[in-house]
Amino acid sequence: MGESSEAGMGSVEMSSETAYIDDIHQKNNHLFDLKSTQTEQYRKELEKWQEDIKARMAIIRGDVNLKPKTSIIIPAYNEERYILQLLDSIASQHGCDSIEVLVVANNCTDQTSAFAKACGARVLEYTYPKESPQSKYPSKIADARQRGIETVESEFIVTTDSDAILPQEFITHMVSPLQNESSVAAVCCGVKQYDTEDFSTKLADQIIEAVRNSVTKLVNPITLGSATAYRRADINDIGGYPRNLTYAEDVWVGKKLAERGKIRFLPDQTAYVSARRTKEEIKKRGLLPHLFNEVRGSNVAHVSQDEASLNIR
Repeated sequence: MGESSEAGMGSVEMSSETAYIDDIHQKNNHLFDLKSTQTEQYRKELEKWQEDIKARMAIIRGDVNLKPKTSIIIPAYNEERYILQLLDSIASQHGCDSIEVLVVANNCTDQTSAFAKACGARVLEYTYPKESPQSKYPSKIADARQRGIETVESEFIVTTDSDAILPQEFITHMVSPLQNESSVAAVCCGVKQYDTEDFSTKLADQIIEAVRNSVTKLVNPITLGSATAYRRADINDIGGYPRNLTYAEDVWVGKKLAERGKIRFLPDQTAYVSARRTKEEIKKRGLLPHLFNEVRGSNVAHVSQDEASLNIR
């Protein structure tokens, strides 16, 4: 059974955090609104933002001649529309240093890699040859996360998603239990969506959050790929991310790590991710089928690897 802290974030702090997340997201929206109407202004603001992120990224990285203490692994597939706001939030982290940011650019055909490099992130780029065995992986995001793990050399790893925006002390809080308690095998926290302006998306977000909270309290904290930290040694010992899973590879990893130690859930921390996929799924499948898929993923702790590999999302 996982553990959780008792203290929660006060309403004033939460309001401030939400405003911070919204500010970054609106800055990103403004930039891409310019792209189709004011090309030159878009280019200038893009370069200025990238230079600002790069300068701050260098501060949290520290001495590049030393191995980083913590690596943030970000799988990305054609994420030029979102990657800047994530990197801005990482570059704005407080209370941490020796941070390496690795963007794993999985078969990208847009500017994801170029944007990440311009911001000072390390970028691992690859493309699957047509008809290659890798092109048939059921879960290409599992492959991307695993390639990231195989690339970094840091003691600690934090995983997140390319459309996430992270609060300013997120990395410090996520890594601290791993640094201070040998019995903790992984750290995770809640995930909320931004851009939930329509009724169906808001409702889906609330229901899924309630299900995840129930699983966290009754079974084990859910280690979502957008908000999980662990030791590199531990993730390697369990064999990393299984590339044959068709869904919830991140939750599966949490299940295996829970066999090694405690999964610490931090109720006062939240990663914020885009609601775009929820909107796409609701539009494509409907609200109830989408909720079924999400609940199924939340309960993958009860599913064997063989069973999970046979379920197609």
